[in-house]
Amino acid sequence: MKEFTPDKYLGHKINRISRSIDRYFDRKRCSKTECIPRSQGMMIGYIMDNQGQNIFQKDIEAKFHLSGATVTNMLKSLEKNGYIVRTPMENDARLKRIELTQKALDHENRVRENIMVIEEAMHEGFSKEEFNMMLGFLDRVIDNMEKLNK
Repeated sequence: MKEFTPDKYLGHKINRISRSIDRYFDRKRCSKTECIPRSQGMMIGYIMDNQGQNIFQKDIEAKFHLSGATVTNMLKSLEKNGYIVRTPMENDARLKRIELTQKALDHENRVRENIMVIEEAMHEGFSKEEFNMMLGFLDRVIDNMEKLNK
């Protein structure tokens, strides 16, 4: 039987990288006064990436594959904590456009700065060519796993 040494398995290494990224974000994403759940942060990122478009609750439900009740609760929390405002549309007051406040924009900019710090750390010690090759290999691993899970 093959010796079980988890540190030699790709899945173990990917899991270690993922946990390390999570630990970094857990340290950096919370201010001394406030911490929003990662799922709400992802919503803020999605809305920021789609500024200039009307984003509604149904768009968030579809993007994140979440139920209406779940998204309603998350949006209520974001609104209560000053990250979003929901503005009724002129032609149909039942539709409420979701807009980010300056507080949310500041938060997302800090998150994106942290992403760049992580990316720079992961690139350290690799040439551009080596890193691009690794990304290609990882894309193939992702494709293989998606095939396995179909």
